Amino acid sequence: EEGLITANSKGNTIITAETKHGVKATINVNVNAIELESLKFSTERITIKKGEKLTLTPVITPANATVNEFFWKSDNEGVASVDKHGKITGKEIGKAKITIISVDGKLESNCEIVVSEEKINPTEIKIENEEIEIKEEDSINLSVSFTPDNTTNKVVTWSSADNDIA
Repeated sequence: EEGLITANSKGNTIITAETKHGVKATINVNVNAIELESLKFSTERITIKKGEKLTLTPVITPANATVNEFFWKSDNEGVASVDKHGKITGKEIGKAKITIISVDGKLESNCEIVVSEEKINPTEIKIENEEIEIKEEDSINLSVSFTPDNTTNKVVTWSSADNDIA
């Protein structure tokens, strides 16, 4: 009679065959890991904003490799940090190299993280004066205030309903 066994995970076990009369036979079964052949990122460079978080996911070959834990490191923790799950946090403007390393140290891959300034767009703008009066041929500077106060994108285009007047 035959017995089908299926390897479920890496390790060692003993398989026993037994008749209904108590006669037994055993065999040691060693299940080997599916070795990791390659480890890489789908891109060599990613740009994120200061304060932004994202998780890097490596592309592994074969896809069913037993290895599923890696070492992660950043060459510039002040710019971009990485946790043990590959979660990147942009800390300061600059560049950092994130490296993933296989547990056995045989394979590694890098991704450059570029951290750029966080752009905060205005939700409201207000011209400081509601109405002004000036004499012909005089000039006046108009000012705009932004909400929120920490707006970084302060580009304003000015226009007139009648350029012949002002």
